[in-house]
Amino acid sequence: MGLPPQHFSISSNAVHMSGKREAAGKAFESSYSVKALNRVFSSTRYTYDAQGRVTENTQQLPSAHAHVETVRYNEHGDKAEEYTIHSVARRVDEHYEARHEYRCDNRDNWTEQVRKRLDPAPDAEFAVAATYRRHLVYY
Repeated sequence: MGLPPQHFSISSNAVHMSGKREAAGKAFESSYSVKALNRVFSSTRYTYDAQGRVTENTQQLPSAHAHVETVRYNEHGDKAEEYTIHSVARRVDEHYEARHEYRCDNRDNWTEQVRKRLDPAPDAEFAVAATYRRHLVYY
């Protein structure tokens, strides 16, 4: 059956929040902004996929600063790629790109996650930034 479509808006002197959620199984967005002295100080928008996972997080900060994070997931619902851009006055100030690789056990649960990061230098290749291992015990 799923959830019915829902719209919301919450306001006070300091914070305004608004969003829209579509019926279950569809992508949706939510957003909020913080006001000070009747001016918007910052705003954040989240975009979700049909499974409810955040696929994009956009923050607009004072002085034309912006921060955008994009995430893609693999067929198991684990993070596969991340891409982050920080810009000032519409000029890209820095960016971050990462890929996640997984090794799974015989029950298809990951036991090792390797996060590789792309150096922003020209002609750079992805290099291992972190490795996470977990030991799962099944009963």
